[in-house]
Amino acid sequence: MAETIDDIAKNAPHQEQKTKEKKQSVTQSALEEIVSGIGTGANLAAAGAVPWIADRGIGNFNGMGGFGATATSGALYAGADDKSSKSARNESIVGTLFAAFAKYTLGPISGLGAYAKAALIPLWQAAANAYYLTADHLVKNKKFSGLAKRFKEGYTKMTTKAIAFLSIPTYLTTFLPGIWQVPSIALQSYIFRKYIAPDKKEPKAEKDKTPYLVATSNVISKLGNRLIYSPLKALYEIGSGYAYSPALQPKPA
Repeated sequence: MAETIDDIAKNAPHQEQKTKEKKQSVTQSALEEIVSGIGTGANLAAAGAVPWIADRGIGNFNGMGGFGATATSGALYAGADDKSSKSARNESIVGTLFAAFAKYTLGPISGLGAYAKAALIPLWQAAANAYYLTADHLVKNKKFSGLAKRFKEGYTKMTTKAIAFLSIPTYLTTFLPGIWQVPSIALQSYIFRKYIAPDKKEPKAEKDKTPYLVATSNVISKLGNRLIYSPLKALYEIGSGYAYSPALQPKPA
């Protein structure tokens, strides 16, 4: 049965309300895409800027030809399971802080004799692990709460593994010229983050069998979508929403 004029009149307010709610939803979704894209870009910018400034603008923290903080930060991120832009930013900050610690603690040890180095390196590993745990916790949680628990649960095990597997590489690194320390420190930082201080294991999901090249292409495509396409699409949708809003439509004569 066809709608009568009375039915149309009754349903008109509801239709108008639904249209208004749909436009509000589109606008909100568009704004969320813009904010998300801005956040991702800001995180990636910070991930690159923090170690760069430390290496070149604030006195070359670790003496490795101006690349120590960059090498440490990049290696920590490579060893982390989380590959998000937020993780890149956090690992970059932690890596830069650790590079500063290495500059002012391992540097003086490097100038000592072979036997003194051998005696002090294990002690340095213990102190470095305490510093790393503290810096990592504060950067990622932004509060001291939970730090004592983290030390209690992981410090002893982490330090034992670090002394066992990294003391000799660290000892040998102290004999290298500054610029040649970069690959050594990067490798040690990667091993430390990947195997000595790994991320907490989540419940195992079904293994992704996507070929490596395809997976890499997908990641790049998603990143481009997040940073470029989505914000532009969001701006278009916002503009379209306002352009076709009732307030901007010509009124009947």
